[in-house]
This record gives sequence, structure tokens and C-alpha cells, in this order.
Amino acid sequence: MARRTGRVASLASLEVVLGSMISLLGFVFRAVTTVAGVALLFWLLRDRLVHLTPRRTEFISPVRPAPADVVPPKADITVVKGIGPVYAERLATVGINGLVALAGADSSVVAEAAGVPEERAMEWIADAASRS
Repeated sequence: MARRTGRVASLASLEVVLGSMISLLGFVFRAVTTVAGVALLFWLLRDRLVHLTPRRTEFISPVRPAPADVVPPKADITVVKGIGPVYAERLATVGINGLVALAGADSSVVAEAAGVPEERAMEWIADAASRS
């Protein structure tokens, strides 16, 4: 008879263990399905949520063009070797106030306006042409 009682006890403890495992599996299943359900809900609603934000369809250039009313600054002719503020002021009186203007000027006009020899004026013109 003692043997039967041992079997009954072991069956009872087996039932307790199996019952605990089943309830643990049930808890895990509910947790997984809840997380999966929430994930599925977000996945299904993502299209609706994404479309709530306006989409840009036009191309936006990273480089902004300069306003049309802004005139680009003229290159200062004092960068030419031998021309300082005094010579620049003398050349400005005849309309030579930038590197491009100096590079395109006649050497006799530059020499007369600045009061320098024509050879020096030709050096200035060559230097301005190489810089512009």
C-alpha cells in the first residue's frame, strides 16, 4: 500500500509541476502576443502616421544663389605688386578701379594717370591680368 501512496504523491507533484509550467507558458504566450499585437498595431498604423507629416516634393538646393541686386565686389588693385592706396586712388580717377579694368587698360593711360614709367605700368597690367 505504501507503494501506491508513493506513486500517488509523485503523480500529484507531477501535476503541480505540469500545472505550473502550463500557467508559465500561458503567461509567456500572453506577453508575447501582447507585444506582437502592439507591434502589429504600430506596423499597420505606420502608413497613416507617416502621411500625417507633409512631404517635400520640390528640390531644395543646398547652395543659395546670390540676390540679383548684390553686385560682386571688384578685386582690389592694391594686390598688384607696387600699387598702394595712393596709386589706386590715382588710377580710380580715370576709371581703373578693379583688376579686370587694369588688365584691360592701355599702358600709356595707366602710366599717365599714376605718374609712373610705362614699363612699370606694363608690369602692373601683366600682374593684374594674371590675377583676374
